[in-house]
Formats: sequence, C-alpha cells, structure tokens
Amino acid sequence: ATSAKSARLPSWLLRPSAAPLNEEASQHLTHPGSKSGVLILNSGGLHSFTNSSLLNNLASTLLRATNVAKDMLVQNFFTSYGYVEGCAMCFALATSSSSSIALRNKAEQAVLCYANRP
Repeated sequence: ATSAKSARLPSWLLRPSAAPLNEEASQHLTHPGSKSGVLILNSGGLHSFTNSSLLNNLASTLLRATNVAKDMLVQNFFTSYGYVEGCAMCFALATSSSSSIALRNKAEQAVLCYANRP
C-alpha cells in the first residue's frame, strides 16, 4: 500500500526564518520616492505595507504642530528620545534636500527651542 502524498509544499518552505535586510539590500522593494513602504504581490492580490521610522514620526509631528515650542507631542518626543538625539534628528530634517520648506523651518524651530535642555 502506497501512502498518498500531499501536493502541497513542505511546511518548512512555507515558514522560512526571517532574515533582516539592510536598507541598501532592500531599497529596490520600496515605492519610488519613499523609503518607508513596500509592495507585496501574492495570490491574495497587491498589498502595500509601510514602515515608519523615528525620523518620519518626528517629521509628521513637527508638520502637525502649530506652535513647535508649546506642542506637547513635540515635547514628548524630545523627552522620550533625548534632547541630543531629537536635535540631531531635527538637524537631519532641516538639512535634507527632500524636506519641505515648512518642515525645515519647524525642525529649525525645534532645535532652537530644545537645544539648551539637559
């Protein structure tokens, strides 16, 4: 008597171990002009996933703030991640060629506001 074999793939092929890719190795997977998303095509259709970085979160927080010096979300960001790190990220946003003028101005305001904090 022969046993019936499944036409399915072995289970170990369906669940491979996850291996992180560095940004240079995975940049071809991202949307053009955006480094925070990936498109996946499978039998269920086309799926879009986004991965938000701390820098993207700070940029969104700054753009939503009407008064950077008094905005609680901006203050919480600097408190949570540290004033040195927050100022470094604001400097990166303020000097990036891909940042809008509004984002550059708000990043500069945040640095001037929080640079003298402990």
